[in-house]
Amino acid sequence: MKLRPTQIVGLIAIVVFGGILAFTLLKPHDPDLLPSGIRLSELPRIDATPPLDTTPPPEKPLEVGSQDARDDLYCSGIVFETQLAGMGGDIAENQKRIDAYGALAEGGRAKLIAEKAVTESNAVVVGNAWARKAKEDYEAKALRIPLAECLKRPAALKAPTTGASAPKDEVPDFTLSGSQAARDDLYCAGVLNADFSAVDQPPEQMEKELDLQTALDAAGIAKLHAEGIATDNSGAMYSMAQLAKAKSDYEAKTLRIPVKDCMARGAVLPPAKH
Repeated sequence: MKLRPTQIVGLIAIVVFGGILAFTLLKPHDPDLLPSGIRLSELPRIDATPPLDTTPPPEKPLEVGSQDARDDLYCSGIVFETQLAGMGGDIAENQKRIDAYGALAEGGRAKLIAEKAVTESNAVVVGNAWARKAKEDYEAKALRIPLAECLKRPAALKAPTTGASAPKDEVPDFTLSGSQAARDDLYCAGVLNADFSAVDQPPEQMEKELDLQTALDAAGIAKLHAEGIATDNSGAMYSMAQLAKAKSDYEAKTLRIPVKDCMARGAVLPPAKH
C-alpha cells in the first residue's frame, strides 16, 4: 500500500516525538533539582511552628524566683482582689488600681523569666498561684503586704514597651481593646452598675438590673477571650476599665449607650450564673 505524503509526515513525527519521550523517561532524574536549576537542599528552611515548651511547671510555684518577683505577683493579686471588692468607687482610684495590677503582674513575670527561674509559659503558672494565695489572704484578712505598700511597688518597675520608640510611661487604655460588641457589653454592664447605685428602685427591678449587669459583663469577657484579647488573668482589667468609664459618663450625663438600651441588650443574653 502506498502512503500519502501526509501519512509519511505523521509517521515521522510519531517516531521523533516518541524517541524524545523515551529519552526523557529513561534519563536519570535528580529529585533535588528543580526545573529552574535550583536545588531544594539549597533553599532556606522555614519552621512552620515554633518549638513547643514542654518544660513541666514547678512543683512549688510559690517558692520560685526572687523575693522581689514573688512580692510583685503577690501584690498584683492583692490589688486585683481589692479592686473587685470596691468596683464602682472613685474613678481615679479605680484607674490607679487597674494600672498597678497590670504593671505588677507583668513585672513579676518578667523578673522570673529574666532570672531564668521559669520559662515564659510557666511564669503564668507561677503568677496564677500567687493570685490564688493573695485571694486566700485577702479573704482571711491576713495580708502579708498591705495594699498601700503594694500600690507603691509599680513606681520601681520599668514600664513595658512594644518597640524601641514606644513611650516609656504609656499606659494601655483597656476601654479601646477588643471588638465593638465586646466593648459595648462591658460598657453596658458598667452603665447598669452606675444606675443601680444612683437610683432607688423596687427590689424586683434591682434584682433584674443586677442579673443583666452580670450577664453583660460575662458576655463581654467571653468575647474578649474568643478574640484572643483577654486571658483568664486579665479579663477583669477590661471589665473594670469599662465600669469606670461608664460611671464617669453616667455622672456627666453623657452615656454612649442609654440605660434602656443596655437593659434591652442584656435581656437577649443567657441568664446570669450566680
